[in-house]
Amino acid sequence: MELTYDIFKRRADGYPLWIAAVDSLERARERTNRYALVVPGEYFIYSQGEGIILECVTPEEKDLRASRPIWLIPQSWNSMSHGAVT
Repeated sequence: MELTYDIFKRRADGYPLWIAAVDSLERARERTNRYALVVPGEYFIYSQGEGIILECVTPEEKDLRASRPIWLIPQSWNSMSHGAVT
């Protein structure tokens, strides 16, 4: 049986949001740490094989990125590309 580890982010309302599944605990730790630095919040790793939460990750404020990559910033409708609204 191949073990799988799920990565979740705790939403503001307290419910978990599934992010990804990976095949090793080391890879789950790496990805969770990277996600937490880009999009702040509480993340946790769930072991499907054991049925338990193995680790929780909440980055410290000093470790957070100052800015996000452009592909993470949502694009909004604007008058330049869609014409002015009257």
